[in-house]
Amino acid sequence: MTTLSQKDKTARATELLEKVGLKDQIKKHPNQLSGGQKQRVAIMKGIDLDFELGEFVSILGESGGGKSTLMNIIGGLDREFEGKVTIDGQVLDHKKEKQLDAYRRGTIGIKLL
Repeated sequence: MTTLSQKDKTARATELLEKVGLKDQIKKHPNQLSGGQKQRVAIMKGIDLDFELGEFVSILGESGGGKSTLMNIIGGLDREFEGKVTIDGQVLDHKKEKQLDAYRRGTIGIKLL
């Protein structure tokens, strides 16, 4: 088994991130501030991914790093985000339930380990 240096890991992660059809992804969560006012805080910003047909991809990272959020956006489960998801050149509309059902049924597979 080969152990990669941090530089090699970063280069490999960057290479993978450069290949899914996500553009300008920004995910924000409401954050309760003192005084009862809410502010939306960016937890993911500027994510651009492209996956090739038939490619297997692993998303790795620290706890709280946005892996589950990213997978929920890709899987059509999370609808509150900025940016777009494209599948085979078509923008996936996260507001159209029938389109999302067809997408989940026939296009994508996610395995959580």
